[in-house]
Amino acid sequence: MHDNKSADEVVITQSSSYSTVDDNVNSVSSSYSSENNDLENNENDLENNDNIVIVDEDALKEETYGKKSLKHSDLVDFDIKTYGTITKRNIIEFVTCVVILVLFGIPILYFIIKNKPDDGFCKIRDNNSVDSEDIGNDKVFICVGNYQLILNALIFIIIFISAGITAGILVIKKRINIGYSRKSLHFASFFLPFGINKLLPLYEDISMILLKFWLILVVFLFATKIVRRHSRVFLLIFRSIDRPEDRPYTLRWLVTQFIASSIVIAPFVYLWGTWGKFYSDLSLILVIINGLGDGLAEPVGIRFGKHKYKTRALYYNKKCCSGSFTRSYEGSSVVFIVSACAIGGFYYIFTTWQLVIALLTVPILMTLTEAFSPRTWDSPFLFGIGALLLTGIVKLPV
Repeated sequence: MHDNKSADEVVITQSSSYSTVDDNVNSVSSSYSSENNDLENNENDLENNDNIVIVDEDALKEETYGKKSLKHSDLVDFDIKTYGTITKRNIIEFVTCVVILVLFGIPILYFIIKNKPDDGFCKIRDNNSVDSEDIGNDKVFICVGNYQLILNALIFIIIFISAGITAGILVIKKRINIGYSRKSLHFASFFLPFGINKLLPLYEDISMILLKFWLILVVFLFATKIVRRHSRVFLLIFRSIDRPEDRPYTLRWLVTQFIASSIVIAPFVYLWGTWGKFYSDLSLILVIINGLGDGLAEPVGIRFGKHKYKTRALYYNKKCCSGSFTRSYEGSSVVFIVSACAIGGFYYIFTTWQLVIALLTVPILMTLTEAFSPRTWDSPFLFGIGALLLTGIVKLPV
């Protein structure tokens, strides 16, 4: 009797336990179902509430572009909000830039004055002239006046500043992507120093090209924080190049890239010029690849880039080769296409076999160079590797 009663108690106890477990399970299930319903209701509310999305987009645009106002006070307010007030460090950096520009500009001006023709600065091709002894057997020039030096520099700086102002206005008023506006100045900064001399009958010399590079650095100097806030013109130019993801390194990356590019390309431009007129056009191949190819890579990537890959900056967050940025295969393919077109467009520089070798190697290597170069610092690598490659190809005995 005692054993049977104990067994019955065990059975009743187990049954009671199972009932309790079932109740707990049902309670948890009910709670989980209730939470899911709440989440679904919240998601439906978010999807049906268009105002939340619109407010976020407008806030994001104002954070990136500022107000749709060209008033000097509004431009300064946005600049202060983005970059803060002027510090002693900003003043020291500005003075350092001025000293570097002076030290860089004096030898350029000296070289221009020392090597100018006796009758003036302007050299114009003239096949009827026979006075080519000091210039080369395949180049003949006449000189018509020193005012051409001023005209050359003036045309260049007017076009460059006008492009920057226009791009800045479009960024503020039309909200165009800064990746587009920035690349318009990128193209102008590398194409104009070479292009003006090819399109107009003006003084053509490596010293004039270096002078134009120097003038671009002067524009960037006026775009520094300590100066631009006193001028609406330079605030607009800066807004056209100031990508949010580059802050606060925008000018630092651009200026150092530009100085490095000038140092890299200048010796090759001088060397090719001594080889003759045709070889001097090698510089235009690199300008087209860097200015147009790399210049269009970002806009194409923004518009059509769906396949991304990672890249780093040369200097970011106080570390070398750090940061995490993206490029697209669609954008990089533009460098390949433009490189091939540039080689084909200047076919007369090469022999048949040199042209074949150039078409097989230059587009691929330029594309890989752009892909592996640091963010906002790819121009020195494109110029350097491209110049070495082209120099080697044109000297092949084929």
